[in-house]
Amino acid sequence: MQKGREEGAGPQKDRRRQKEKMARGKRQKNRRRYRLKPRFYVIMAALLLILFLLLFRVITLMLPLFVDQEEETAQAADHGCTYQQGIRIMIGAKGYINTGLTYSDRYYSGGYPPAHIGVCTDVVWRGLTGLDVTLKDLVDQDVASNFQAYSQVIASADPSIDFRLVPVLRVYFDRHCVRLSDDPFNLLAWQPGDFVVYDDQHVAVVSAMRSFLGYPYIIQHGKDPAGDEDRLFNDSGLKLTGHYRWPKTIEIGSN
Repeated sequence: MQKGREEGAGPQKDRRRQKEKMARGKRQKNRRRYRLKPRFYVIMAALLLILFLLLFRVITLMLPLFVDQEEETAQAADHGCTYQQGIRIMIGAKGYINTGLTYSDRYYSGGYPPAHIGVCTDVVWRGLTGLDVTLKDLVDQDVASNFQAYSQVIASADPSIDFRLVPVLRVYFDRHCVRLSDDPFNLLAWQPGDFVVYDDQHVAVVSAMRSFLGYPYIIQHGKDPAGDEDRLFNDSGLKLTGHYRWPKTIEIGSN
């Protein structure tokens, strides 16, 4: 009889062990499942973030397509030159900075520096040659006929240097160009060939290149090498204080 009880206890122990084993397996499975959930959520969040950034990038790249680049209405005229004209300004500026420039702010009698030497303002007048515009002549004429407007930034007119001085260009832009929003994230406010002024000490041309967030690069020549750079917010510690577009009201050669 004792032997029968022992024989009956064996299968019961086996069943208990099997149940315990199954319970442990179930608990381990549940633990693994719960461990996977946070990873799944992290992966999904990362994928959604990447998708959002890619979508945002596509939208910012397509923004210029929503601008009527050839519109000749009065409303378009209020916003300055066309997109294609801006591209021509930008190409003129890029062609200049890609010539292996040396920075020098020397005074040159007659105004124009040698082709391989220049400062930030030279990027502007070189860019405008893309529209057959001679900025020096326009600035000299405006300073001569409206000196009072420039009297706060220069003591006397000097055609050899006025068009290469940032404060003079800023006054000229205020008087004759279209002033636009200087908010970098007002993405529709920017187009290639626009001009930006920093604290009356630096000037640059807006590029067609844009950052991942959609705001544009600038084409500039400071004391560091000239380039097409992500410096719209802050260029060498200077604050962006003006954003301008060349006007349609000034005659432009070979439109």
